Amino acid sequence: CKGTRSAMRSTFTDRSHLSKTGWSTQDASRAKALRPNGQFIASSQSNARSCRPILPPSSAVQRVTLMPHHASTDVLQPHRSAILIIDLQQKLVPVIPSGQDVVAWTQSLLQGADLLDVPSAATVQYPKGLGGLVDPLDQQFPSAQEKLDFSSAVCRTALDRWHHEGRDQILVCGIETHICVLQTVLDLLAEGKQVFIVSEAVAARGGWEHETAMAQMQQQGAIITTVESVFFQWLRSASHPQFKAISKLVKSFADG
Repeated sequence: CKGTRSAMRSTFTDRSHLSKTGWSTQDASRAKALRPNGQFIASSQSNARSCRPILPPSSAVQRVTLMPHHASTDVLQPHRSAILIIDLQQKLVPVIPSGQDVVAWTQSLLQGADLLDVPSAATVQYPKGLGGLVDPLDQQFPSAQEKLDFSSAVCRTALDRWHHEGRDQILVCGIETHICVLQTVLDLLAEGKQVFIVSEAVAARGGWEHETAMAQMQQQGAIITTVESVFFQWLRSASHPQFKAISKLVKSFADG
């Protein structure tokens, strides 16, 4: 600053230059020197060696463009969703430690789906030996599609209909996690579907098999979620017409 003080003093006394730069005579009287790059000035009220940064004229400040909101395509949407219930059968559910809980959570999920017009379907594995669906699912799905393959993806009636309707987000419930659920999920992922595993509504006889299968499915690209999270993803906003009805349903979980 000291070396430029006398050399640059004339910069601020030239009124024509002041009008070009946007600086007032008052600004010039408060400064003794300006570096060539215009970044610092030496104060007349302090030692010439001390420099302070100055801001450019307000007209030089650029406006900031705000980033628009982009909704994630990974959030569940009712018009893209469908629920696939796998093998919640009369002779399978009783041997699963949390079998009745899985049925209860599946039923709750279906109640919310009904409010938001999300379709659902069910499959049964070798019903002659393992029985039909447990109550009350047997009444809701009287025509559950039968299979011998462990993967429910071979049951094409509902899946093909959903494909033509543009429903590419498939929520999976059922048993057992490491056998029929796992193979179904992997097949649906191979078809290019977004697969959401409802964590409260899947189970196996052994905890280790369940946890290992959940990890494998997640590693392959499946999304682990919960019933309540599903509901509020479907709603997206508290302004949704079904917000109060869904909130009441969620409250019943805590009360129950």
